[in-house]
Amino acid sequence: MRKLQKTALLLICALAICACASPSPAPVQPVVVEPPRLAPAPLDVMVKREPNFLSRLLNFLSDSPPRPTK
Repeated sequence: MRKLQKTALLLICALAICACASPSPAPVQPVVVEPPRLAPAPLDVMVKREPNFLSRLLNFLSDSPPRPTK
């Protein structure tokens, strides 16, 4: 029984020493990469488009303007 306690105490001490012996890692600075920016499109290729499904759906589901009552 005494040998088991001694072994457990040595194991705990060894684990504590190993955990404390390693140096903490150096802080790493995050690298920020900005996405490439595109040049604006020329005006001669810009055309007016019809509303797409999402804009029509939002228009349909939005509140209608209040109407005067009689």
